[in-house]
Amino acid sequence: MKFKRLAAALLSAAMAVSLAACSGNEEPAQSSSGTTETTETEAVHVNLAESWGFEYFYTIITPEVSSSQYDITYYLTSFYDTLVTYNENNELVGSLAEDWSMSEDGLVYTFQIREGVKFSDGSDLTAEDVAKSLMAVPVNLGRYNGGYGRLSTIIESAQATGDYTVELRLTQPYYNTLRELCLANPFGIVSSEQLNDDLTALDTSAADYWSLYVSPVTVTDIKSMDVTYNGQTNTIVRNTEETTDEDGDTTQTITYTWNGEEVDKTEASTLYSSAVTMTAQSKDFAYEKTGEDELVLVMHTDDGDYTVSFSPYDSSFYYVVDLEGVPSLVNKNNVNSLIDAYLTVIGEK
Repeated sequence: MKFKRLAAALLSAAMAVSLAACSGNEEPAQSSSGTTETTETEAVHVNLAESWGFEYFYTIITPEVSSSQYDITYYLTSFYDTLVTYNENNELVGSLAEDWSMSEDGLVYTFQIREGVKFSDGSDLTAEDVAKSLMAVPVNLGRYNGGYGRLSTIIESAQATGDYTVELRLTQPYYNTLRELCLANPFGIVSSEQLNDDLTALDTSAADYWSLYVSPVTVTDIKSMDVTYNGQTNTIVRNTEETTDEDGDTTQTITYTWNGEEVDKTEASTLYSSAVTMTAQSKDFAYEKTGEDELVLVMHTDDGDYTVSFSPYDSSFYYVVDLEGVPSLVNKNNVNSLIDAYLTVIGEK
């Protein structure tokens, strides 16, 4: 893969500019017979980057970690590869993925990864690297999740189902999936060795990117979720079933149930996603609770149970204490959307 060092890239650009400048100052050559001979020169086209912050160069670059804006998207392809890309004819073609397919319901994309691709450290690219890179996107975008396209907000899971096969699952069909996967920021593929266990970029702390999230878990972490609203508690269960065919290929089926009955998958996954992607407008130990809890979520995971409670704070915000014990204010509209998603699942909306 590309992953060129910045110093080398800048040096190359400087040399190219110097060469272009020299070629532009050539004078016509004088022959021994006294006639003037014109020497043809080849035009050199050089792309020069804007002045952007080099202090951080993980493929996911947000305003929190760099002074660069959206223009960086066009330069990152010199350093990172994506699963798919557009060729010079504006046709969608494979890059790290040599082939792909989509399920009939539009929720599952299966990518066949090219073999023989190596990272800059000499290690081989595998499906595990691709899967972790995709799952790391919403984690490292943090409060900017959704600011670089909708896809990062509807990723349910990404799993390596073989050494060179990756299955990307979405919470709902999305027409722009492949187009957004062309963007190196945020969907450039990196070595899984460069990610922490919590999928944050190596040498960074989770607090740098999850500081405004009120829940530390992802959709795939949650086995079931208790929702208490208006004094009534209901449990929505996320069921995972894996089957293996005669060729050894594994297929994962996700369903959601409430009161023992299966509910609409899109509606339930929207509820789960709304819960785990809820972010605070601000956090401050000076905030104090002013009312009773209106909405309480209990997320059951293999690592334990996580409780998040929302109580009205003023006309614009709800008060919530994140799982690190920091009082936070959450936009009222976001909480109302979460409540609407819940009421839709249980048939009261």
